[in-house]
Amino acid sequence: MSHSHNLDVLLACLDRLRDLNISWTKRAIAHHDDMVAGRFGAMEKGIRALELDLESICEEEEVRIRSTLGLALELGLSDDPPPRLVEIAALLPEVWSTELTNRGRSLREAVKLAEDAARRSGGVAQVGLQISQGALRLAQELAIRKSRPPAGYSRGGVRPSGTAVPVFQRAWRA
Repeated sequence: MSHSHNLDVLLACLDRLRDLNISWTKRAIAHHDDMVAGRFGAMEKGIRALELDLESICEEEEVRIRSTLGLALELGLSDDPPPRLVEIAALLPEVWSTELTNRGRSLREAVKLAEDAARRSGGVAQVGLQISQGALRLAQELAIRKSRPPAGYSRGGVRPSGTAVPVFQRAWRA
């Protein structure tokens, strides 16, 4: 097989995906650092940049899939299930096979770094969420206690009459 358009597109796409994943990883690490330091303004700005990177990654993934399937069909491979890069590389001349394999490996390494950064940020975000939820529950409980003092103390230590809280009734009889 000679050098094809689908191969050119796929090789360029793998490079762009690697670069986008590296960019996303750097932003995710910065976002993680902002979360840990409590820099909420920076976190908010960083979220939009992360979202834009993810949108770009999704668009490039579509190109990668189309060019991979196109190249696979050129090589006589079935598209169901979609072929792996190593299967495609095995049918290419050595120079292109090596190039495709190297770029695929480079992309996998970048994706692994991105996944690690996402896990770390997700872990910090989860802990932050649990802390926030706990603080909100505590604040709600304190607000309820302040708005409704316990019946046994509502009259300055004098036993209230007709209270609806049986626990306090038993406490007064003891």
